[in-house]
Amino acid sequence: MLIQLEIENLAVIEKAAVRFTGGLNVFTGETGAGKSLLISGIGAVTGQRVSKDSVRFGEKSAFVTALFRLNDNAAKLLSEFGIDGEDGTVVLSREIFADGGSSAKINGKPATAADLRLLSAELLDIHGQHESITLQSRDKQREILDAFAGIAPLLESYRTEFKRFSDLSRSINRLTKEAEQRDREIASLQNKLDETEPLGFVEGEAEVLEEKITRYSATESLTEQLTTALDFISGNDDAVGAYASLEKAALLLPDNLAQRLNALLAELGDIRAEVVKATPPSLEPGELESLRERFGDVRRLERVYALPLDELVSQIKVWRNRLNTLINADDTIAELTENKKLSGAKVKEFCADISEKRRAAALLFEKRIAEELAFLDMNGAAVTFAVTEDKVTVNGMDGVETLLAANKGEEPKPLAKAASGGELARVMLAVKSVLAECDSLPTLVFDEVDAGLSGKAAAKVGMKLSQLGRARQVLCVTHSAQIAANADTHFLIKKESNEERTFTSVNELSDDERFKEIARIMSGNEESLLSLQNAEELVLEARKRK
Repeated sequence: MLIQLEIENLAVIEKAAVRFTGGLNVFTGETGAGKSLLISGIGAVTGQRVSKDSVRFGEKSAFVTALFRLNDNAAKLLSEFGIDGEDGTVVLSREIFADGGSSAKINGKPATAADLRLLSAELLDIHGQHESITLQSRDKQREILDAFAGIAPLLESYRTEFKRFSDLSRSINRLTKEAEQRDREIASLQNKLDETEPLGFVEGEAEVLEEKITRYSATESLTEQLTTALDFISGNDDAVGAYASLEKAALLLPDNLAQRLNALLAELGDIRAEVVKATPPSLEPGELESLRERFGDVRRLERVYALPLDELVSQIKVWRNRLNTLINADDTIAELTENKKLSGAKVKEFCADISEKRRAAALLFEKRIAEELAFLDMNGAAVTFAVTEDKVTVNGMDGVETLLAANKGEEPKPLAKAASGGELARVMLAVKSVLAECDSLPTLVFDEVDAGLSGKAAAKVGMKLSQLGRARQVLCVTHSAQIAANADTHFLIKKESNEERTFTSVNELSDDERFKEIARIMSGNEESLLSLQNAEELVLEARKRK
């Protein structure tokens, strides 16, 4: 239920706060006073499209806040949003900026307009001035029938299967079309894989190879230097080393000189031992060359495919998967075709079940609407939901068209051709009244549902809105005295001006103020004694019926 609505700087409304009651809340006022702005404010805070032009001239933004009492469905959805609603209420807010765009919040937390629409769909239903026109849409007519039939869970399951069927169809078509190019692509992929896969490169290998080559090259150079030095000290197959030559020299020298040379030989022996110790182990023959050759392959492939090695390794996997897919395409198509056949059978079963439920619901719906129309002074009128077989779509295989015979004995015709504005409004109200018995929406909002009505027909619409108000909250903007007389709470929307600006106010009326307002609606003169008496009589009669 909508508890309170606050509006700031929305068109001519500078500031307004309205606290609602249960039952039928009615809004009246002079033409142009801004009655529909109230509906616009509710629409804005429930996620409907907004325009920067709705911001009051000279202001930076407009702001609308609505306080709702939660029902079970809304409370569950709020919990799914991760928002606390423990006190049983929720605050929706929307700010509309004069330079374009808007922002939304739910209980003070940032939200999207889509979030507002999703949550408010569990809180209220708005019937605007133009919604009767949308009733002429076949899609809308099907949605209305489905709502009465209560097949939302069935439709959800069907649409999941229908999507699977559609996805399978698209995959089969894609693979079939690719068959013409498959051989060329297979050859291209195979060439790439023949050149790259046998090398067995792995991610990070380029860096490892470069580090090893640098390290091994330095080792090889050091080994060569130390080995040559040992050859000079110890000799080799081609020459006698310094150590052996000095040993022979020591044998030829006098003792004093021989002792000195032997001391030098001892030092040279130590040096030779240190050189041997410092010489790194020899690399395996060809190891460094092998590393250089593999690193050369890395650089060559990086140039050919314009990719660093790590990305190339990943791309090789992509090529392999794609090649396997192409090679196995015929098997894949056969498997997908079999799955599509099974899915298609399920789709047909769903469609048949949905059609059966729609046709059964249509008969009961038509009967209930006829009863409502009879009450709304359209006795003998009949609405027919024609359910016909159509192509299979996401909504099933049915075409649904609503036909109206406005008078007994007339041939049913499409709503657009058969109904006047007043009749269309009453048909919509009848539909809403029946649907209200099927859903748990706590609030219904009507904007000028009395369009094209007067006299007895308007009185019946007022009675029907009053009946709806016994089970749920109803908000109604009206020009009809008969509807206003049925209000549980009556608000006056009034436009006033000073020397600079125009302001719109919203005020709840006392009984005496109600009589004057209803008298004004009836005769244009709120001071007329006869009009005041008629207004009071209308209100008292409405109260007796309650």
